[in-house]
Amino acid sequence: CWKLGYISYAADGNASCNSFGASYKLSGEGLSVSPIAATKRACAEANRMRQESAFLDLLGRTARFDIRPDGALLLETSAGQT
Repeated sequence: CWKLGYISYAADGNASCNSFGASYKLSGEGLSVSPIAATKRACAEANRMRQESAFLDLLGRTARFDIRPDGALLLETSAGQT
């Protein structure tokens, strides 16, 4: 009997001003994201640039996930940040 320890996938998207891509691994409720590659366009608004940087930073530190009853995906770091 073979047991798969993790499953590896690829993800990509738009963080606000920039596109990004990364691979990720699932194991039970664990989730790890590889280093994220992103384009380096500047956002026209400084607030959007800060928000995008924070999003990509937290995404790269994701350790767990949950799917809420309403279908929303919740990502959480090992420090409990969502």
